[in-house]
Order: sequence, then structure tokens, then C-alpha cells
Amino acid sequence: MRLRANADSSDALASLLHDISPNGIVETREPGSPDVWLEAYLPANDEACTIIDRLRESPLLRDHPLFVNQIRQEDWIVQWRQQHHPLLLAQHLYIRPPWDESTPPTGAISLTIEPCMAFGTGRHETTQLCVQGLVERLEPGMQVLDLGCGSGILALAAAKLGATAVLALDIDAIAVDATRDNAQVNGVADKVVAENGSLETVLTSARRFDLLVVNILARVILEMTDQRLGDLVRPGGTALFSGIIDTQVDEVEAGLRRTGLHPKKRRQSGDWVLVVATRPGDP
Repeated sequence: MRLRANADSSDALASLLHDISPNGIVETREPGSPDVWLEAYLPANDEACTIIDRLRESPLLRDHPLFVNQIRQEDWIVQWRQQHHPLLLAQHLYIRPPWDESTPPTGAISLTIEPCMAFGTGRHETTQLCVQGLVERLEPGMQVLDLGCGSGILALAAAKLGATAVLALDIDAIAVDATRDNAQVNGVADKVVAENGSLETVLTSARRFDLLVVNILARVILEMTDQRLGDLVRPGGTALFSGIIDTQVDEVEAGLRRTGLHPKKRRQSGDWVLVVATRPGDP
């Protein structure tokens, strides 16, 4: 099935489709337009028909027509693989699907990511901004938290870039399994620990981190700023926040200040913004 979303609603709709599509989704930006096409693939059975009927009734789809077509499994596999090819991010990370055997550019770090598992293939601007932030801010030996890890792409990138230990948390069990599998495939399972959990999970532990990366919806970041989000970062540490539309960034930065973090830098790609914030060191 396929639907067209505008920039303000694409994240929420993508999250909705991820919840019901076992094979993930494909996002395609329309040239010269802020709109995004979202595609999800479901098996042709009674359960899929029920899901589609419920989607049509969702308030999120009120202004977004849903197109449903049947395709053969062989055609789906071809289409899926055509959408996913190697991608060089920040001139450092070479992201490729498992079926690709190309040679990474000289000096680039290779990451193999299964695109069907969970959100995070490296193609969305928010992920690319976070990778750029990791390249600029991560120092060897750091302990990192990836909050809302999806496929684990940012957790794996942090490990490959020199982090000593990375905790990858997600409330979605599929994402946790995907991160563990991807960590194993990429040889960083000794550094990346993936667990089912949330902000509260870490706050109730004694763990604090040199670098925090959060690539979630802006509204979720704002909710967490009222729940002691800043406490996760060690004094003198850094936090990277993405999933933020440019019209939302002022509100998010205000929330970060309330939680004890100081916004220091913005980086923008299209309509999306990465906010780099720090926690002041001890007096």
C-alpha cells in the first residue's frame, strides 16, 4: 500500500506503518515538493485486509489517500532491492544491504544493515544528520546511549567510530532483535548491548553517558525533556537530537534547556534539523 504525506505528518504516518508492516517501509521524497511517498508491504490475507480497513478509519489518514495494489512476491523482492543500495554517509560510513558485495571507498567504515528489520537504513535525513553528528562529536573510549535505536544503525556507527560501550534501547521488541542481529553481523556485539527499554529504564539505573543520541519525533523529545532527559548525560557530555522539523526546533531547544542541557549547534538537511546540546561540567 502507498500513501502521500506532507512534511508535518510523514514521521507520524511512517511510525504507524512501521507498527503494522513486518517488512518495514520505503520512503521516497517527491522532487521539488515537501511531500513524501510512504510504501508498506503486507501479505495478501484476511489480516492485511483488516489492517487496511482500520488504517482508512485512522484520523492520521484523513487527509492522505491510501492506495492499495496487489503484487507478486517475486516483484516485491525486486522492487525492495532496487530501493536499497550502498550509501556513503559523512564520508566515513558505507551503509549497504546484506546482498551488496561492493568495495567501500578507501578509508570508509562498512556497515551492513538489513533494511527489512526496523526503522533505520541511513536514507532518511534525520539518520544522516545523526551520523554526521557522531562523526564530529564522538571520541574514542566514550560510552554512548542510543535511545530509540530502531535497526541499530546509530549504535553500530558509534561502536565502529570508537565508542567503548553502546547501550541501544527501544520499546519495540522487533527493533531490539534487529539491533542485536545487526551488531552480530557487523562484529560489534561485544560493544553494543541492545535492550527493550525507555528513558525511565535508564533513569532508574545508575548509568550515565558521555554521548546521547536520540532520533525520534520532536513531540516525543519534548515529552522526555519534562522527565529528566538531561540527567542521562554526564557533566561535560554531549547529546544529539534529530527527528525535528525546522519549525519545531525553537520549542525543542527550549525543552532541552529546561532539562539542563545547553543547545550549542544546529545542522539542517532539507526540512530536518539536528540539535547538538551539551551538559555543563561540574563547577
